[in-house]
Amino acid sequence: LSSGDLLRAEVKSGSPRGNELNKIMEQGQLVPLEVVLDLVKEAMLEAVKKGTKGFLIDGYPREVKQGEQFESESWVKSHKRLKYKGDAFFSLN
Repeated sequence: LSSGDLLRAEVKSGSPRGNELNKIMEQGQLVPLEVVLDLVKEAMLEAVKKGTKGFLIDGYPREVKQGEQFESESWVKSHKRLKYKGDAFFSLN
């Protein structure tokens, strides 16, 4: 999953969230981390419904704090046990 691709797809969808993201991105600002986390979460949960068993996530997290927030989410804990190291998460299962 690419966070950039997810952001661009949301903008392209024309949804209210996509329109807000477009404004932020056109101004050269960073998209709030919570929004990126929501997009990643939605994509992961949708993929799990379709039978996906693992993920490689590109572009998120960008810093350790984001990784810790991601790892602390209950929906992540219920699907995989993850380890953050440097610039990547590793599955420990």
